[in-house]
Amino acid sequence: MTTLSFSWTMVAMPLMCSAFITDDGTCEDNVTICNAENRTSLSSEFSLVGESKYRAEWSTSALLIGNMIGASVLTHLSDRSGRRPVLIASLLLLGTLGILTALSPTLNMITFGRFLQGICSPGVSLVGWVLAFESIPSSLRGFTTFVFGATWVLGYCLIAPLAYFTDNWRTLMLASTAPAIVLAILYMLVIPESLHFLITSGQKSAAIRWVKTAQSYKCDNRQKILLNEVEQMLACSTKMRESSAEAVASKRERQCK
Repeated sequence: MTTLSFSWTMVAMPLMCSAFITDDGTCEDNVTICNAENRTSLSSEFSLVGESKYRAEWSTSALLIGNMIGASVLTHLSDRSGRRPVLIASLLLLGTLGILTALSPTLNMITFGRFLQGICSPGVSLVGWVLAFESIPSSLRGFTTFVFGATWVLGYCLIAPLAYFTDNWRTLMLASTAPAIVLAILYMLVIPESLHFLITSGQKSAAIRWVKTAQSYKCDNRQKILLNEVEQMLACSTKMRESSAEAVASKRERQCK
């Protein structure tokens, strides 16, 4: 649960850094000062002042538009392919796209990179949240909400000192997004698929293995009871899928007649 909560930190940092890479206040009013002090923002690097000033906000708008698309597409994909692969792929892409965006030479490429980052963000935040909730007992879900909220705030708080100690918006972009790749590799090693998804998708052997692994951290005799419960849930899930398939087939048959 705690490990998964840091996925929210990885989403909060790229989101919050928009406030710093767009402009730091000084560059908006005097590009010469920023250049003299080797401080750059999007506004100073691409001379986005006067009538062109509004273009500095394109990257933030693109990020939010991408977020709306990703929230619709990736959550649906996680219901089909699993929470774990969508979460890990989204983290890898979030970090990789952040690096490519930081190295982009034009404003249009930067805006497009931020748009793609926005698409990946719900795959980390929403899917990571669901994976955590489906992997813990209901008694811990209230506390889990607190932990996820705390790691989101942590991501927000980390951006301010990073922005203070970096003079270049590209460096800030790298520092705020590259750690997502490290977290994705960690998740590959330690995070399993959620028990709920394994049961609803009929993956019997994987679900039983999940329970045995979870119970290996406890010294009690409840494993057999839990395994029996998992068997019952798998049987119920299988019957529901079969009933649904029969209903669809029956409907198609009636339509053909």
